[in-house]
Amino acid sequence: MKIALFTLISTLALASTAKADGFVCTADASGAVIRVYNHVSASEGTRSPAILVVSDPSLAAGQQTLATFSSDRQNLQYGGNGLYTALLQNADYVKTGTLAGMRLRNLTSISLAVVFNYSTDSTTLADSVAEIPATLRLQARDGTIVQEEATCTRYLKNPKNPKSSLSTN
Repeated sequence: MKIALFTLISTLALASTAKADGFVCTADASGAVIRVYNHVSASEGTRSPAILVVSDPSLAAGQQTLATFSSDRQNLQYGGNGLYTALLQNADYVKTGTLAGMRLRNLTSISLAVVFNYSTDSTTLADSVAEIPATLRLQARDGTIVQEEATCTRYLKNPKNPKSSLSTN
């Protein structure tokens, strides 16, 4: 009886452990890759973003990261309903270069709107590698806005089914 009770308690504890998740998105026109990783601590809110990384896979290895943002530096926000916004003021890192034809240093924000809602989308969808549509929106200091469609895949750290996550290489 004690073994069965211990097994039940252990199973429930492991099932409630928060796992890192997020999205890996590729902009359709520019090929830019945007990775959003959410907090893993329930006290931080498991669906609030921790880090957003913007990269250009067409650049040489070691030079692909264009910008990084984090909630710790308060330059990354989650507006709910899949809307992530990175503010370039106080960015963790911004490289000199361009994103979707716009100079990074001239941008005020980078937004990613993923068509995914944690409260309504099914667990089956959440655990799958189904492509999820998104929109990348860049806003410049002069008010210019560039928008392009993107395709996302769910990122799951240590998923139950290893085929349902992308490698983080």
